[in-house]
Amino acid sequence: MVRIPIEIWEVIRHLGEADTGYAHCSDEQIRNTVETEVNEREGKDGLHFFAGCLVYGRATDSREDQIKRGVEYYQKVRDNDKRWIFYRRWLYFTNRICCWWASVSLLIFRE
Repeated sequence: MVRIPIEIWEVIRHLGEADTGYAHCSDEQIRNTVETEVNEREGKDGLHFFAGCLVYGRATDSREDQIKRGVEYYQKVRDNDKRWIFYRRWLYFTNRICCWWASVSLLIFRE
């Protein structure tokens, strides 16, 4: 078992688990989600006009450009989510091996 200092644990504890909701989405699901959100943006004014500008671009851009940007963005999010799941599993696995090796070495190298 790896000991985590209390100061670090308190930070980790408040962060919770990572959101990996897009990890198992297909390209079709991502496109459907993006199309729905772009459709909701059309005809909006005020703050709604600016909602999603970082993901989709300006609301005045063509619908296809917004969808293209949105699909590219959410595909990158999906790839990051998959990478996070891989790293989390890898860390769990390596931690288990270290714990096993520590317990075995205690038995072998006992004085």
